[in-house]
Amino acid sequence: MMALDIANMFIIKYGKKEYLTNLKLNKLVYYAQAESLKATGKTLFDDHIEAWEYGPVERSVYNAFKGYGKRRVIRPAHVSTPPICDENTLRVIDRVAEHYGSLSAFDLVRFSHRPGSAWQKAFSPDVDNVITTEMIMNSTDGADRPDIRHSLAQGVATAEREYPNALRLLENS
Repeated sequence: MMALDIANMFIIKYGKKEYLTNLKLNKLVYYAQAESLKATGKTLFDDHIEAWEYGPVERSVYNAFKGYGKRRVIRPAHVSTPPICDENTLRVIDRVAEHYGSLSAFDLVRFSHRPGSAWQKAFSPDVDNVITTEMIMNSTDGADRPDIRHSLAQGVATAEREYPNALRLLENS
C-alpha cells in the first residue's frame, strides 16, 4: 500500500466531515503510520516520510494535492486502482480521524513538533531528512494523544457553548 492510498481513504471516509488540506492530510497519514507501528509493529505504507519545516510529509501525498494550495481537498487523487484496505488499516484510519481529525492543520503541526516526536529528532533546516521507522518506534508519536484543550477546535467549541450567536454574527458580518 502507498501513502497516497491512505490519504485517499481519509478523503473518501472523512472529506465531507473534516476540513482536509494538503498539510492536514499529510499529518493524518503520518499519524496513521505511527499508530499502526505502535499497535502492530507493521507499517501501513512503504513510502518515505520526510521531516519538512511544517512536520512530517509524504512527498507523494504532498505532490498529489499541492494544486489545492491552502484550500480544502475535495476529492481523492487519481490512482490507477482504487485503494483496497484491510480491516486493520480501516481501524487505524478511523482511530486517527477520531483522535486527530477535529484538530486544525496547525494544531497538528504544533503537535508534531513537540519534544519526543520523530520529527523533532529528524528535522534539520533546509534538508528533507527521512523519518525512519526506528525513529517513529522510539518516539512518542502514535503513543500519546494531542491535548485538545489548547486547540482551535476546542476554542470554537467553547465559543459556541458560551456565546451561542457569536459565530453566526461573525458569519453574517
